[in-house]
Amino acid sequence: MSTMGLNELSCKISEPVFFSESLRYNLDPFNQYDDLKLWEVRQIELSDVTLDHDIFSGGHNFSVGQKQFICLARAILKNNRLLGEATANIDSQ
Repeated sequence: MSTMGLNELSCKISEPVFFSESLRYNLDPFNQYDDLKLWEVRQIELSDVTLDHDIFSGGHNFSVGQKQFICLARAILKNNRLLGEATANIDSQ
């Protein structure tokens, strides 16, 4: 990755990864954020899903839109400058 340009790297990141764990774990696998911060980002469009809600392998129990909002919540938590994965399939309307 260190030899790839930013443009090339952003094209390679397109398929989000989901673990067979809770929403909390999928948002913060390294336990870096407190529950208050996780609840804040969850409010984007996941307010009906608790932090302890289980995510199946590949996120198959979530809609495409919900999975994209999980990616967006991850990016917001990490204060990412690259939001390609998180916003790839979000409808502009």
